[in-house]
Amino acid sequence: MTMLNSSVGYRGKNNPFDVVKVQQQLNAHLGVLAGERKLIVDGICGAQTILAIRRFQVQFLGMQKPDGRVDAEGPTLARLFSSPRHILPEATEDYWSGDSHQWSHHKKLQSLNADFSEKVQAVLVRLESLSWRPKIFYAWRSPTTQLSLYRSGRSRVTFSFHNVCDKDGVPAACAVDVIDRRYGWSDRAETTEFWQALGDAAHQQNLHWGGDWKKVRDYAHIQFYPNQTLAQLRQQQQGIA
Repeated sequence: MTMLNSSVGYRGKNNPFDVVKVQQQLNAHLGVLAGERKLIVDGICGAQTILAIRRFQVQFLGMQKPDGRVDAEGPTLARLFSSPRHILPEATEDYWSGDSHQWSHHKKLQSLNADFSEKVQAVLVRLESLSWRPKIFYAWRSPTTQLSLYRSGRSRVTFSFHNVCDKDGVPAACAVDVIDRRYGWSDRAETTEFWQALGDAAHQQNLHWGGDWKKVRDYAHIQFYPNQTLAQLRQQQQGIA
């Protein structure tokens, strides 16, 4: 079970990194309820996050008097981090179809390897704390899209960390491309500063940054595993398919 460093919610310590974890899990679980509105995953424990915790406690724990707090050791934490991906009715083949670049921010995060997603969330919070406006451009993408990028010369591989799925065939990507929504891939000085901030934030999470590559640098790209593991992941993927 994923643990928190401190409490989140009403009268909690609300460490931003812990709040991000809770907000992400709340979105995943409450997504099974029709009409639920997704939380903004920003690391800030405001009224909407506390309300969502209380709603979760009523719906999934049957609490008569929900306290609106997720303690580092407690029943709310245990239930909140109990594999929400596998209870989502939307996590089907149809749900994962379409142009993944156009998916919502939440859906892109949902398409990542769970451990990697936590680190990506921390990277985004760090960038936002420095007044950047990060946006995930690509998280998971289909093998068809990957092949198209390869044929157009926009990728050097026919299988990438973006294409990874879990044993059930559900997207579990191990790479994201992150841009500042104001600058994209422009040649402005601010873009160069953003790339460096992205690289620094990725390094803090022990992630691998494309800006460090020697042959062809990919400044927007961060990934969970080193490049030499790609062939192994591809073999595992072929074994699942």
